[in-house]
Amino acid sequence: RVPDGGAIAGPLPTATPRATNAVPPPALLPVSTDTGRATVSWSSFRGSRYQLEASSRLASPDWRPVGGPLTAEGRTLSVSETADATVERYYRVRLLP
Repeated sequence: RVPDGGAIAGPLPTATPRATNAVPPPALLPVSTDTGRATVSWSSFRGSRYQLEASSRLASPDWRPVGGPLTAEGRTLSVSETADATVERYYRVRLLP
């Protein structure tokens, strides 16, 4: 299938007969930490582009990109970054057009 208006061909996770095809939103998976690194993973759809963002406050309007945009080649994407155990950090993922 091809999402409406898209050039990506591939199966969608849920059949949508007579409905608009849409790439499902990303779902964050548990963050893993190991020796000063945090790895954030999320569900993805092959060919779709995503941007991981982080903030020190959940309600903050100031979310900053972590790395650059990524294009999915499979069902999950991951980004690792240096982590400071004394600082709170929140993450979100945006599905890019």
